[in-house]
Amino acid sequence: MSDITNISINGATKTAKGTPIVKKTGELDKNSFLRILVAELSNQDPTQQKDSTQYIAQLAQFSSLEQLTNLNNNISFSGATSLIGKDVLINQTDNEGNAIMGTVKGVSKNGDSLTVTLQLMQNGKPVLTSDGKPYLQDFDYKNVVEVAEITKATIPNSNTTV
Repeated sequence: MSDITNISINGATKTAKGTPIVKKTGELDKNSFLRILVAELSNQDPTQQKDSTQYIAQLAQFSSLEQLTNLNNNISFSGATSLIGKDVLINQTDNEGNAIMGTVKGVSKNGDSLTVTLQLMQNGKPVLTSDGKPYLQDFDYKNVVEVAEITKATIPNSNTTV
């Protein structure tokens, strides 16, 4: 029979065998869920097997978790792409301590990470490179804190309103 010892897990980052308990962010993802399930299956007592319906229920929960994660990622991407052409404020400052603001020119996705490409603005005017091209910079979508409303404007020498 094995002895059970009380162990404090506050601040613990690894098991006794050195396996990480959680990611640095403190969140469990689908891979963590699978690792826990595999560990449970591989370390079960053959003389006291669990009811197989528990495993089926856990697999169903895993499937639901994965679908919710995919749905969340799709909603985030949709929200990010809806910002294209809009002025946004970023939760960062430039080297001079000024708030960073710009017009969203594009959105890219790399795994679960979303990046917005901004044409930077300073004092309400686009920042240009030394050769006169728009200065573009990438920021994490999570750093967008405010979306400015764009007012309608008329294109000169035209009857078009945008």
